[in-house]
Amino acid sequence: MSAARPGRTHDNTAAPYDHILAHLRAAGLGALADLGLRGLDNDVRDPVTVTASMPAAPTS
Repeated sequence: MSAARPGRTHDNTAAPYDHILAHLRAAGLGALADLGLRGLDNDVRDPVTVTASMPAAPTS
């Protein structure tokens, strides 16, 4: 799906250049991602990436 990149390249940087979300949509696939990728996919009608949400702050 993508070309090799240096190890220091963050996924959020590489994904738009390699059109990862478009490839996933075209294949009818989705992906689970960690919080580092939150905000990568802002299409609320057709989400491809699913990220966790921040835990609620403890109340005392």
